Amino acid sequence: MLAALPAHYREEPSAESRTEYGRQTAMKRLELVIVQFEEVKHLIEVGRVPQLRLAHILLDSAVASSPATGP
Repeated sequence: MLAALPAHYREEPSAESRTEYGRQTAMKRLELVIVQFEEVKHLIEVGRVPQLRLAHILLDSAVASSPATGP
């Protein structure tokens, strides 16, 4: 089956392409964390208990999924 594939499909990804994929993945996670922080800020500014509870949950999620701590 592999012999039927063109050579560039059979080759292992280069270290450079794996690094680039890792950077892109990290940037997507970082963008998600930033959006979560912005939403937490908005919920805190509302200042009501239900929104503060949601902010706490969202903040916990943002910290748990941040690039520094990993998935």
